[in-house]
Amino acid sequence: AVVPAVDALECAKESVALYRQLLAARPDAAYLVPELSAALNNLGNQLSERGDAASLAEALQCARESVELRRKVVAVAMREAVASVTRTEAEAVAEAEQACLPDLAVALSNLAVRLNEQCDAALRVEAMDCARESLELRRRLAAGKPSEHLPRLAASLTSFAAMLSARGDVASRAEAVVRAREAVEVYRKLVAERPDLFLSKLAIALNTLAECLLDHDDDLNMRIYEVPTSEGDDSGSGNNRSVFLTNSESSSRLGAAAETRASVCSNATTNSGMNGAVVAGPREGAERGEREKTGEENSSNNNN
Repeated sequence: AVVPAVDALECAKESVALYRQLLAARPDAAYLVPELSAALNNLGNQLSERGDAASLAEALQCARESVELRRKVVAVAMREAVASVTRTEAEAVAEAEQACLPDLAVALSNLAVRLNEQCDAALRVEAMDCARESLELRRRLAAGKPSEHLPRLAASLTSFAAMLSARGDVASRAEAVVRAREAVEVYRKLVAERPDLFLSKLAIALNTLAECLLDHDDDLNMRIYEVPTSEGDDSGSGNNRSVFLTNSESSSRLGAAAETRASVCSNATTNSGMNGAVVAGPREGAERGEREKTGEENSSNNNN
């Protein structure tokens, strides 16, 4: 039987309430802090699914509190690392970062999504800041343990590129192309090792790159020329604008789009049991990836 969504929401609310109760009774129980943070992330996702203004506002509050709790966990871990007497400070700090920063990165990424759901320009600027911080944390983690963190770095790069391109200003769209190219490069490395896992994600990254190139302004990829309207023109306007793409621009766009199609076809061949599979769009795919990570996080906490 299908469980009604309202039951799932009530379960998530009760979970958060119980964790608050436990922490109030045992404020020294440090292990409860990350568990409450994970429960808040889950509740925020459940509220976001409802879509109404009140639920979205409550979801944002949950995401903010989740990030605050994760920052506290990181701060405590860093203090303990510095005070360690069994290892060098550098070793202790590196170990603490690998243990705590992945969860902070997930919480920041979820907060960026919740902020973007609000109809507020200032909050969307804050969303970019959160997404950028999450990306930089994953970059730092990948530098220490690439085999473990490169996939999430690539997903963050793809998501961040889509966010930048959607802003519409010249500087953001220029950076979007850079980040999208970086995501494609990382996925190519991952595909070389595990095509069964990462080929479809490379296709999504290539599609994002194609979109970013299409959205990009005339400073990098487009040249706009004003062509005077001839006397016999029927438009009646004083000038007629024509847009011409440079050869390199056209090649980049067509190449990215063609490679996306090739990756999808190759992936469909590799996974013969997935006939007719459809690859999600870049924005949908990136956001779904974050939700999957949150699910992994919750599962890990339950197992512990």
